[in-house]
Amino acid sequence: MHVATKRNFCVLFFLICGFACSGDRQARISRVENGLMSPVRVKGDKGWNILDRMKFYNVPGVGVAVFHNHRVVWSKGYGVADVETGDPVTEKTIFVAGSVSKPVAVMGALRLVQEGRLSFDKDINTYLVSWKLPENEFTRSEKVTLRRIMSHSAGLTVLGFLGYVAGRPVPTLVQILDGESPANSAPIRVDTVPGTIWRYSGGGTMIMQQAMIDVEHTLFPELMESKVLRPLGMTSSSYEQDMSPGRLRLAASGHSDGKVIEGKRYRQPELAAAGLWTTAADLAKFAIEVERSAAGKSKKVLLPETARTLRRKIPGFRG
Repeated sequence: MHVATKRNFCVLFFLICGFACSGDRQARISRVENGLMSPVRVKGDKGWNILDRMKFYNVPGVGVAVFHNHRVVWSKGYGVADVETGDPVTEKTIFVAGSVSKPVAVMGALRLVQEGRLSFDKDINTYLVSWKLPENEFTRSEKVTLRRIMSHSAGLTVLGFLGYVAGRPVPTLVQILDGESPANSAPIRVDTVPGTIWRYSGGGTMIMQQAMIDVEHTLFPELMESKVLRPLGMTSSSYEQDMSPGRLRLAASGHSDGKVIEGKRYRQPELAAAGLWTTAADLAKFAIEVERSAAGKSKKVLLPETARTLRRKIPGFRG
């Protein structure tokens, strides 16, 4: 689940369906729509309606997908994708996934490990060509590795990224890594001995992105399309920020305090960390594949042991 920030109303749910999977389709949908519960259940609490919760949080639109027994049972949109146009959210509406972009990108990196293009435990600078992570006193005895980047234990800085207003300058990946103008984030550096602490770092994901690009000699959206999205049938998903007119019509606008943000949608050049545009149903396909692969029931992208690594290393997919 990706919860909206102040500027982005976009909310995607991909729910593991148990209680809601008996009876006819409309009854199953109604149970989810009217059965939202708080993390702590209170006796006698009847739960909430999804539209009431949207109103409470001032969220104009929501996309929901429910899956059960490794199959998407239903997906549906609620509210509007843009309060100015009134365009409704449908199951085809695409949302920016924010940090949910990371586990999908990690699946791509794991496939490159599986193919022998990357290694879990070699110094990441072994693979970086277009840019090198500066060495310092923290990297003398321990190195930044892909395994540590994936598990947020590489000692790297930069928690997350703000994105860029449409029409304004957007930095290159190297400018993002070095925190150089027009980047609006700090340089991504090692400030703690790698392997000693857990600390969330979107910056580390960007170093992973650069390594993937350098070993494959391919643009990141194309790499992810061929290695992950197409094999999983995630046909509505892409890391591309420059959308075709048809795709743009499906893209939800960002909102802040109930109003459309300037330029409607921020550009997110930090692709692996936050740049995926997708639907709730497509994210459900990703989650289903992680579980099926880990159980040895599918090899569309990852072998079982590699998929189990994804579950262990990525928050939300730990087995």
